[in-house]
Amino acid sequence: KRADSLHKEFISMMSGYELNISEEVKHLLVKQMLFTYQQHTKQNEEDRGQLTSQINELTKKLNRLEERYVNEEMDRDMFYRYKDKFIAERKELEQSLTNTGNKVSNLEGNMKKALDIGSKLNAIWTSSDYHQKQILQNMVFPEGFTYNRNNDICRTVGVNKIFSRSAAWVHVLAENENGNITDCSNIPAFVVRAGVEPATHGFSVHCSTN
Repeated sequence: KRADSLHKEFISMMSGYELNISEEVKHLLVKQMLFTYQQHTKQNEEDRGQLTSQINELTKKLNRLEERYVNEEMDRDMFYRYKDKFIAERKELEQSLTNTGNKVSNLEGNMKKALDIGSKLNAIWTSSDYHQKQILQNMVFPEGFTYNRNNDICRTVGVNKIFSRSAAWVHVLAENENGNITDCSNIPAFVVRAGVEPATHGFSVHCSTN
């Protein structure tokens, strides 16, 4: 397969995830992405809160233990026995906290940057050098891009969810504008579980058909 032909195939696939959207729609997509992220990481957030609370409680116990030892309220053997026990428990909790993953800083800002990139994928690709193109390719298709010589088919194993979900949501909004969808509450991507205040409340206004 000729390299220039594969390049065209790649650009064609990448174009499917380019977002031709207004600033208003971009604002709504950021809200939807934030809400989706929060739902997926809700359990981790709760686990982090519980673990942090337990770590703080053990730290308090250690401080009280040292105060009692200094004030000669317990002997040396008992002090070190409990101190070693509390330190071991705290280390275990700290490891569990690390395993829950780090909280993403400036999440909204990073999502806005991702949508900015998604709105000009082809332009960025065309103006980039070899190294920059590799970065962009790995960003959009983190699991690679393959070519099947026997079937003459190009495909990807996976697409960065920010780009794939944004493209899907934009498609939903476009279908709605064409009158093919009458109620956003019937769209899985926009459904919010009962009892949860949606971060994407604005969608109900912009998606309803007049």
